[in-house]
Amino acid sequence: MVVTVIVFTQSVTDPVNVTKLFCLGALSFAALGAATRLIGLNFLKGNRVILSVLGLFMTSSLSTLLASEAPFSQSFYGVYGRNNGFLLYFLLVILFLTTLSITEQEFFSKLRLALAVSGIANVFYALWVLAFGDFIGWSNPYGNLLGTLGNPNFIGSFFGMFAALLFSLVVAKQESKFKKFSALILLPLVFLGIIQSHAVQGKVLFIAGAGVVGFYWLRDKFQSSNPSILYALFAIAGFFLALLGTLQKGPLSEILYKETVSLRGQYWYAGWKTGLSNPIFGAGFDSYGDWYRRSRRESALSLPGIDTVSNTAHNVYLDIFAFGGWPLFISYVILVLLVVVSVVKFTLRNKKFDSNFVGLTAVWICYQLQSTISINQIGLAIWGWIFGAAIIAYERNDRKSAESRSEPAIPDRSMKGRSARPKQEPVISAGLIAGIATVVGMLVAVPPLSADMRWRNAQNSQDANRVEALLTSSYLNPINTFEFNNIVGVFESNGFTEIAHKAGLEAVKFNPNSFEAWRNITLLSKSTEAEKALAYSNMKRLDPLNTTIGTAK
Repeated sequence: MVVTVIVFTQSVTDPVNVTKLFCLGALSFAALGAATRLIGLNFLKGNRVILSVLGLFMTSSLSTLLASEAPFSQSFYGVYGRNNGFLLYFLLVILFLTTLSITEQEFFSKLRLALAVSGIANVFYALWVLAFGDFIGWSNPYGNLLGTLGNPNFIGSFFGMFAALLFSLVVAKQESKFKKFSALILLPLVFLGIIQSHAVQGKVLFIAGAGVVGFYWLRDKFQSSNPSILYALFAIAGFFLALLGTLQKGPLSEILYKETVSLRGQYWYAGWKTGLSNPIFGAGFDSYGDWYRRSRRESALSLPGIDTVSNTAHNVYLDIFAFGGWPLFISYVILVLLVVVSVVKFTLRNKKFDSNFVGLTAVWICYQLQSTISINQIGLAIWGWIFGAAIIAYERNDRKSAESRSEPAIPDRSMKGRSARPKQEPVISAGLIAGIATVVGMLVAVPPLSADMRWRNAQNSQDANRVEALLTSSYLNPINTFEFNNIVGVFESNGFTEIAHKAGLEAVKFNPNSFEAWRNITLLSKSTEAEKALAYSNMKRLDPLNTTIGTAK
């Protein structure tokens, strides 16, 4: 819950991503510490396939981190404003693994509660903003609701996922009247939030969530399977009509098409091309931006424009393909398919409406839809990974329960006549292990937050020495390309031309695939003609379709 809700605006330039990554580090390691005693030999034997896939994913991730051309710190922590690096996926895998180990049914209800609390917090925040204005002092160039995710598209998608959970509560027979009534009251408020975010994807997920819940409700309502089959066929037809509409085709094009869809088409193509150009080790985590210019097609020079670039493919699958090539992409797709298999197995085995399962599934499907048109924003990604693992665990627990009911009980005579031994308390408590693990997680995830705080403080100090000190990379100050390029511009514009020149040369050495770093060299007053010629040559290498790139005089 805290990962989605937390926003920290003091002493940082990025109030969303670095703080969420820090909290995710603490949460993931705390969960791992708490689940240590659950991950035993039986767990390993019972989850061989899924653990093998997770192992393949992490092996591919490590190969990408160590063998790709991207700067190590960029690939490990991710780029500024995204933080979709190796660390993020490592932490998500830990959460997936620990969620997979859960056997108590009560946990799944608590998981839904955590999402509900996050959703309610954002609903109240949205209502406050609409009534009185935003009390968070951040820049809002969109003019729409941002929520605690810092972007109208992200909060719109989150509200769509939250709505899916609410729909499952409204129609569930086994839920209390209080929960059903609360969900019924919240639904229109959530939809209001989606409308005020002006995010089309939020509306799509709202409808998709209702559609998934409606399918399972029909299966429970009617003995015959015909109504649910007809419903599914209509839903699939509606999905394809909506898909055509977003692509500016069919009767729904005027309602659903936005120019941003065409832009995404350009970004998707560049992501696909980047993956094809780096099929084994990928371009490096969060390094799509370094490859966008050389991977885009010629039409992208007109729309979105010759100097309009992106550092994400706006599609999680294509981002992963660009990051790590075929091995990382295939392992991720298999991981998603394993969740789909669990959904199908549970659905075929159970006809009654199970609010836990339906809620988990509807939210997860909404996340998957969102991931095809957007990035792996940390506050959203956490729910996709946790709920995916929860679905597998829930289906496994249900299957074992069904098997135990079908087998005759065999009395255990092995303990007859023996006194039961008292259960030995562990030397180190689970709470202590979780506490130690939390501290470790914080230490692992704090560097990007620390670096951003140092960058903000150095900017505010207007002290050239403090700003220059940021160019020295360390554990608590991992340097990134964005910061490098900004420092070069700050020094040059304020007359510190010698320092700007030195920083500019260090920037292209740090990341020779940064178009902006090479362009800075051509703009620096202290750059030699030979340095400018080299810079123009690299700019052409990184942006081969751009005919406007000049040459040194």
